[in-house]
Amino acid sequence: MSKFTKQIKRSYSFQDDTVLVSMKRLKRKDAIKLAPFMSEPDEDGKVKMSFESSLNFADKACEVLSKYTTSFEGLKEEDGTPLEVVDIFGEDGSTYFMELISEMMADLMEASFVGGEDTEKKLDAPLVDTLNVCDTKTQPLED
Repeated sequence: MSKFTKQIKRSYSFQDDTVLVSMKRLKRKDAIKLAPFMSEPDEDGKVKMSFESSLNFADKACEVLSKYTTSFEGLKEEDGTPLEVVDIFGEDGSTYFMELISEMMADLMEASFVGGEDTEKKLDAPLVDTLNVCDTKTQPLED
């Protein structure tokens, strides 16, 4: 019997919030849009990209995630107001959430191919620092 399910469920820990997400599996045409950003990990298992590439990837990932996310709850503003999907993935979404976006996109990619994890995933450790995926040659902007 196939292990295929139409929906995948994940939970993420993001700044003291537990974010619960359900996503449809990725379709081929959208995987193709992400292909230019997929590179092989280095000898330490890390994929490095320039800051510009990270931003371009986040933009494509938001486009894809907004299309595939069917349920998103648990992320709140400091005053407790729930954030909506559009606040994170929408055209005017904040770069503040790049770390969460990257983690969600990685999970969606993994779960969308045979051999990817199909069970609900709980993240106990903090999300990977977004700057770790940026090229260390990128210099900060001068004031």
